[in-house]
Amino acid sequence: MMNRQDAMKLSTLAMAVVGALFSMQAHADNDEETALKQPTNFVSLGLIATSRDSAKFGEYSGLTKQGGYLNLNFSVRGGSGYTDNANGKTLRWSISGTDLGLTSRSAQASVSDQGVWNLGVSYDELRHTTSDTYRTVYSGAMGGNQFVLPTGFGTASNTNTLTAAQQAAYHDQDIYNTRQNTAFTAGYKFSPALALNFEFNHLDQSGGKLMAFGSAAKAGSVTGEAISILPMPTYYQTETFNVALNWSGEKGHLATSYYGSFFNDRFNSVKFQTFAGGNVMQTMVTAPSNQFHQLNLDGNYAITPKTRVIGDLSYGLNTQNDAYVVDAGMMNAALPSNSLHGKVVSENANLKLTNQSIKNLTLATSFKYSLRDNRTSSDIYRFNALDTTNNAAYPNTPLSFEKILYDVSGDYRITHAQALHLAATHEGINRWCNHYATSATYPDGTNCVVATSSREDKLETSYRLQATDDIDMRVGYVYGHRRTDSDQYAKAAFSGNNSGLGAGINGGDFLGYYPFFDASRRQQQVKANANWQITEKVSLGLGGKHSYDSYDDSTYGVQNGRNWSLNLDVAYAYSDNGAVGLYVTEQRKKRDLKSVNSLATNSIWTNELEDRDFTIGMNVKHSNLLGDKLDLTADLSYVFGKTSYSTQVPYLSTCGATATYTCGDLPKINNRSMLFKLGANYKLAKQSILGMQYIHSRLSVIDYYYNALQYGYTPNALLATNQQPGSYAQNAVILTYKQEF
Repeated sequence: MMNRQDAMKLSTLAMAVVGALFSMQAHADNDEETALKQPTNFVSLGLIATSRDSAKFGEYSGLTKQGGYLNLNFSVRGGSGYTDNANGKTLRWSISGTDLGLTSRSAQASVSDQGVWNLGVSYDELRHTTSDTYRTVYSGAMGGNQFVLPTGFGTASNTNTLTAAQQAAYHDQDIYNTRQNTAFTAGYKFSPALALNFEFNHLDQSGGKLMAFGSAAKAGSVTGEAISILPMPTYYQTETFNVALNWSGEKGHLATSYYGSFFNDRFNSVKFQTFAGGNVMQTMVTAPSNQFHQLNLDGNYAITPKTRVIGDLSYGLNTQNDAYVVDAGMMNAALPSNSLHGKVVSENANLKLTNQSIKNLTLATSFKYSLRDNRTSSDIYRFNALDTTNNAAYPNTPLSFEKILYDVSGDYRITHAQALHLAATHEGINRWCNHYATSATYPDGTNCVVATSSREDKLETSYRLQATDDIDMRVGYVYGHRRTDSDQYAKAAFSGNNSGLGAGINGGDFLGYYPFFDASRRQQQVKANANWQITEKVSLGLGGKHSYDSYDDSTYGVQNGRNWSLNLDVAYAYSDNGAVGLYVTEQRKKRDLKSVNSLATNSIWTNELEDRDFTIGMNVKHSNLLGDKLDLTADLSYVFGKTSYSTQVPYLSTCGATATYTCGDLPKINNRSMLFKLGANYKLAKQSILGMQYIHSRLSVIDYYYNALQYGYTPNALLATNQQPGSYAQNAVILTYKQEF
């Protein structure tokens, strides 16, 4: 039994411990309060060294070349709002920069009088390097709009038998595109309830993206197709504006705004010289400039303390009226108009009602409406097609659609450890063309859309169980059924006769074929996960998901699709200063397709596509070494991906022959990547930190697609580019010095 003296000793000790805890908490709170009132500023200067060239390793960072890079990061904040807020002074300012030595750089500056006004400017840049192995015979600046062959290049009827002089004309060219984004923001509060906000954004895009250019085989006429892969320029400029007036009341909020987007392609076309037939200059059209204007109204209101309504309305107008750019060798008749006169009206309305009147139950219902009304006129255009069809006559297709969605959901807390979620959704979509140009091939009344409408009902349920204080489990199930109404006599643009079925039947496809994205479908999905805090130091997470899609009404096309994934993660805190984590993920996706070559011979063939991905990784962190001065981190991950593509054509006995190779299993597309990071931060002083990080990154890609780009292995009407898939083995070292103040 404890005596009075022992009790007093214990009581004194307990009070001392509690007092120490309160003191520690108060100190921590003071530190946090100080950090908010007097934020920590810093400047960080880094040196990055890479061991070799690799466009893929530096795809977005700009670390594409072997050598050294200087990098700067900083953040400085100040103003009386941080130092004299108690006396009503609320002026604050900040300026910061991130990765200023790389092509992923950004910077921002802002100043505000809290609760009254604010101003801000920002800039960010990102370069996407897509290839450093592209080779071409064409001359022309990357990002430019003219590509010409070397003088005296001549022609190439077979691109696998170029002369020595033609082969010598090949040269390397890096392919990349750059985005430069500048933004300005401003705001002013007229009163605690009324505020005006303004945002302006200017986006410049330059560089190029590789694209296949189809050219005429003979000068002045189209009797075949020859392909050059060239950098299509992205010489774009986009300016957006957003002005909003916001009102906030005790029970609700209301905002009205205008959004405008102005896209300008500073080129309207690309000139390129064909290597087939004759070295004539031909034209490829670039993206047309356009404008978009939208008016918005949104708000929410608390009808009662437990019932709230949220809604928004918008009306938008998109126009495009750039003058047509015509290649004389392609068009064989006068254009019906000098431009498209494109006009699309969009309308959106959303309404949501939530109620919590019943204890432990939250009910919600919503309505969503969207309309894309394409009011562009439809005309017949006559041209010489690249597939050798002369005097082709087809209309443009101004597609419109209307979507209506209703849903209702409920979340019920059964007990403190159990919760149930139920939701039902109905979505309806209608598609049409307001006007469809008529001709002998497209008589009056022709429908432009096969899948005229679809209705989808979806039911979702999930259950959560907190089995113990240490075990949390969730399981969910989703069922969806989409029913599509189709017009098998619709005639889509560019559809022609198909194996005697008649022009335009099923939009030009075989009867019974439906694209999977709008075909009737049944979809089921089940998912589950559990988290277990095994001990104070060990936690375990396990999850999985499986889904299956079936297209029972599709005689041809995608028949079914399925995917599943499993993930496991384990965390172990082996000490107060150290922890290790392990994670594993596997995912598989597969879809089966059936099609037909000719109904007359019942020549059915099948195709299977499967993707597999496996990821495993581990991370370790240990801090406060060497007298609380050294922190260490390590990360290791491995990813393996594989794609299989198999086509079976049982009615064609020669499909597996080497000369044709039109069926069977294609070579697997494999990619393996490994990333290892080892980092250390050492505190030279209270506000001075020296950091070092070593990175080893490795990527191995096997993709048969690139075989067809190599000289000697291309189709005989495609100029080789000799591009490689981007495999690399890279080492990088990063040294940083960070000074806080």
